[in-house]
This record gives sequence, structure tokens and C-alpha cells, in this order.
Amino acid sequence: MSMPLQALVAEALQLPLDDLDALIVSLLAHRDADPGVTPEEIETAWAEEAERRVDAMERGEVAWVDGDEALARLRAAAIGSR
Repeated sequence: MSMPLQALVAEALQLPLDDLDALIVSLLAHRDADPGVTPEEIETAWAEEAERRVDAMERGEVAWVDGDEALARLRAAAIGSR
């Protein structure tokens, strides 16, 4: 029997932060899985994206957000979307 999405989200938000982070990474990897793309290509693409984001922050185009604040915002958004 599958769990309703809202119940699943509520349970996930109760996880310790490290476990929640690992769950998010696993879900995104599963969603974005493309059998034609190698893990090395994915790693390279993420490294390029990280560099692009740091460059944008250093140019003042976007603001740094503390990790705890970012997670709090994500939790609030998840709870608000119920």
C-alpha cells in the first residue's frame, strides 16, 4: 500500500538533516537519471553549475544564503504547499 504524498513529506521532514539531504540527493538523482549520461558527465555538469553560481555570487548578482536558512525556507515551502 502506498503512502499519501502529504504523509510521506511529513515523515521526510522529521528526518535528521543529514538523512534528509541524502534522501533529496537520491530522489533528484533518480528523477534526473538518463541512461545515456555517464556519472562523470553528471559530475562535470554539477561542477560547472557550482562554479557558475559562485561566480554569480562573487559578482553580487545573487546573495549567499546560509545552509540552515535555505533548509528552513525549503521546509516552509513544502509545508505551505500542502
